[in-house]
Amino acid sequence: VGTPGHGGAAARVPALEEWSEERGRAVTWVLKGQNNRTEMYSALKAEVPVKDDPATSLNMQLIETLASHSQVIICGEAKSHCVNYTTRDLLSAWPKGRAVSDVVVLEDCTSAVGGFEAEADKFFDDIRTAGVTLVKAADWKPKKTK
Repeated sequence: VGTPGHGGAAARVPALEEWSEERGRAVTWVLKGQNNRTEMYSALKAEVPVKDDPATSLNMQLIETLASHSQVIICGEAKSHCVNYTTRDLLSAWPKGRAVSDVVVLEDCTSAVGGFEAEADKFFDDIRTAGVTLVKAADWKPKKTK
């Protein structure tokens, strides 16, 4: 907290500001890993939930909010850990009857932690098999809504 790494990538700031201005609302930031008694790779739950800390359990409210949109676009660091665990947790509670292909991972906007490339490759194989859309950022097109 309070370091440049906590603040998010500076290159994204102009795009986030433009998004916020166009929509007339603030970007919602979701913090993770706030409990030092458990590891939290996923943005949706801790590896081992802590009984007295609901923030370490699966964040169903956030999943419901994400599912209310036509697509969920996932990118970030790291493909082998945080993106991997977050995507898997999202899919574990994705609404029945809702197309898993509505979850999109920007494959060139994430990379593995060094030494964990095999886990990252398995993650992509698993989600591809599950029906998640994998696409390069330049090829992504917003889903057309009715």
